[in-house]
Amino acid sequence: TDAGKFTELVLKCLLKLTKALAASVEEIDIDVLLYDLHQFLTTHPPSKYTKDSDDRPLRTVKTILNEIVKVRGVSIRDHLSRIPLDKGPVIVQYIDLMLKNMGVETTPLVASIAAPSASLESRIAAARAQV
Repeated sequence: TDAGKFTELVLKCLLKLTKALAASVEEIDIDVLLYDLHQFLTTHPPSKYTKDSDDRPLRTVKTILNEIVKVRGVSIRDHLSRIPLDKGPVIVQYIDLMLKNMGVETTPLVASIAAPSASLESRIAAARAQV
């Protein structure tokens, strides 16, 4: 379908832009980008994707997030100003797990936010293997 082709084209463009992220990160409003990624993860939660569904949009979002975390390191947590932290958003769990995989230990931003679940860690590891 035309919508499917358009979505695929947008995903390819996003991945191409992500590769150049390190060179252009100073031109990006990271707070807004993280909020947009949060909105995507809220609207299309990882649990929505099954083995039989096309998870390329989710993998693309996680790839973008991973690149931002690589470039910004732990200071990425300073850019969560637009994200409501009281509900333990998935994006914060992903960020903390990505930092942990980089060897950076963090403390929860809000006491009620638990560490990422084992199933979340396994899904991220599986997604990385596919990318």
